[in-house]
Amino acid sequence: MLQSLNAELLSHDSATATLERWCSVHHLADPPVVVAERITGAELPPTPEQRRELRVSDTQIVRHRRVLLRCGEVVLSEADNWYVPDRLTPQMNRLLDQTDMPFGKVVKPLGFHRHTLGVSLLWRPLPEGWEHVHSLPSSGRLTLPEHLLQHRALLQLPDGTPISEVMETYTREVMAFRVAN
Repeated sequence: MLQSLNAELLSHDSATATLERWCSVHHLADPPVVVAERITGAELPPTPEQRRELRVSDTQIVRHRRVLLRCGEVVLSEADNWYVPDRLTPQMNRLLDQTDMPFGKVVKPLGFHRHTLGVSLLWRPLPEGWEHVHSLPSSGRLTLPEHLLQHRALLQLPDGTPISEVMETYTREVMAFRVAN
C-alpha cells in the first residue's frame, strides 16, 4: 500500500489532490477534504541550494510555510514549503498567510507542474536480504514508525519558472484504514 501511495504521489502534480483521493478511497474521513494546519513560529530560511533551485537572488524574498496536512483528524503529512511570493498573485499570498488552504489548492489556477527532486522510503516492512531467507519471523501485527515516506519537489509554472520547493514527510496515518478480511 505504501508503494501504491508513493506511485500515486509521483504521478500527479498535486500532492493535496492525491491525498484527498487516498483519503476518500480509504475512508479516512468524511468528508475527505485535506486542510493545512499552519505551524507558526517555525520559519526556516531557504538554503543556498534552494535559492539556486528556485532561481532567486540572495535578496529576493522566499517565504516558508510549515503545515500539517490533515484529512479529518488524521495527519497525513508534515510539509515545509519555500515559495517565491512575487511569482504568486496578491490573493494567493493572502490565502497562504491567512487560511488553512493547502499550497497546491491555492496555486492550482497557475497550472503548475511538479518536478520530483528526491524520494526517500523511510520504512521497509521486510528486512534487508529478505528474499534469501526461507522463512520470516512473524510477530503478528506490523508496527509502523511515525514517518514512512519523504518527497522533495519543485513546483513550476508551465514555462518552467519555479514557484516553490516542498519537503513532504508522510506519516503512518496514511495507513490508518482498516483492511477487509
